[in-house]
Amino acid sequence: MTERKILITSADGQTGHLAAELLLTDEKIKTKHTGLTLLTSNPSKVEDLKAHGATVTEVDYDTSSAEDIAKILKDSGANTVYLIPPAHKSKVEIVEKLVKATKEAGIANLLFLSSAGCDLAEKEKQPRLREFVHMEALVMECKGDHSTKAGYSPAIIRSGFYAENLLLYNKQAQSSGKLPLPIGENHKFAPVALGDLAHLAAVILTSKGPHGFSDALRGQLITLTGPQLCSGPDLATSASQSLNTPMEYESLTADSAKEILAKQTDIDDSEKEYLLEYYSLVRDGKTNYVSTLAFKQATGNDPTLPSEFFESYESEFKPKKRKTEVAAVPSAGAAGEAAKTTTGTGEKTEKTTTTSSEKAEKAAHPAAGKTGKTKASKK
Repeated sequence: MTERKILITSADGQTGHLAAELLLTDEKIKTKHTGLTLLTSNPSKVEDLKAHGATVTEVDYDTSSAEDIAKILKDSGANTVYLIPPAHKSKVEIVEKLVKATKEAGIANLLFLSSAGCDLAEKEKQPRLREFVHMEALVMECKGDHSTKAGYSPAIIRSGFYAENLLLYNKQAQSSGKLPLPIGENHKFAPVALGDLAHLAAVILTSKGPHGFSDALRGQLITLTGPQLCSGPDLATSASQSLNTPMEYESLTADSAKEILAKQTDIDDSEKEYLLEYYSLVRDGKTNYVSTLAFKQATGNDPTLPSEFFESYESEFKPKKRKTEVAAVPSAGAAGEAAKTTTGTGEKTEKTTTTSSEKAEKAAHPAAGKTGKTKASKK
């Protein structure tokens, strides 16, 4: 059977980075492929993965042609592509290039990351969501093009709202004990942990059958959500129980949510638009469903519950205790060291600031940076 060599696009985003990390470090999964190439527009964000054996290739999506990218694919020796749309205003045009490049390179195994709810989105009301339908069609059309091997063994994951997107509001949770979201009071959605998406993607990418991906997964269009439907108040209750501290839900207006995104994150404007559109989909009652059977069958694991998510990110959500005593002022020579010592929560200041910032800025789905929890090792 042909050795599996994988290439991930948009690897500098949170989604791609975590999938790559799992492919490179999980004791079982890393034995199921013989090489991983990361396509990125920002190599510094995947520098840490080089130490685990990843090959990093820089690409400028704005200036590179489909032919340029096809050459990169051929030179990488990859026979499997995880196509993650980039966080970019011209996402559709870039995906068109990537699909064309995949066809020119003749790569048969193609996993595409799409968005749950895209088929329910209205073109005028939720255009950023709806555009995933067009991108899915580009991938599916490869199957009928007999001039290329591309798309012979395809799969699509429609991922739901990332639970990690809740980290965008961790400042409000820590300062006021409130979880603000613009989803109204009644309708529900089922946030999915990014680690679960990474696990499912890794299983598909490394699965093998006589025609590429395993027959159980080849050709599948999988919708992946979390395992529990939650309203805003439900999420606050789950957070309160997991954090052992009171947490209230605050219903935001769409305009207020837009202001918070503008102030607290510098993710691409197209991703902010995506998030706001997904919230409107929740308010429209179009996310009142759970889809986890395929995940369980493919991975053998149960997906992450909201309570488990909040437990994993306790330090990011739990209100910080304020010290009442006056701290000694460090000398000028000690100031640099003081910046790296612990805060009242016991976390290192330098680590906490960096981690929270990265998560909050890059959590937007479906191409956004770096962290996430996965239960792959439990399989």
